[in-house]
Amino acid sequence: MDDRVLQDLLFPPVLTLVFGFICYWRLRALRHGGPLTPLLRTLFVCLCLFALGAAYAILFQDELALLLHWREAWIAAILGWCVVLALFVWRRSWSR
Repeated sequence: MDDRVLQDLLFPPVLTLVFGFICYWRLRALRHGGPLTPLLRTLFVCLCLFALGAAYAILFQDELALLLHWREAWIAAILGWCVVLALFVWRRSWSR
C-alpha cells in the first residue's frame, strides 16, 4: 500500500479519536465529573460519527468531485451523512 493511501485511511479515525476525547472531556465537565446522561451519550456518539464521516468526505473531496462531476459534492456528502445520523437518532427515539 502506498504511504499516502495509508495516511489517508488512518488520518480520519485518529482525528476522530482526538475529537472524541475532547468532546468526552467537555461533556464530563458539563456534568461536573458525573456520568453522562443517555441524551449526552447519544450526542457524543453522533458527534464522533459525524466527525468521522465529515473527515472522510473532506479528505476524498477530489474523488467525489470526479465521481459526481460536481465540485462541491463533498458538502452534499456531509449533509447526507448528517441526515442519515439524524434519521438514526429520530428512529431510535421513537422506538423507546
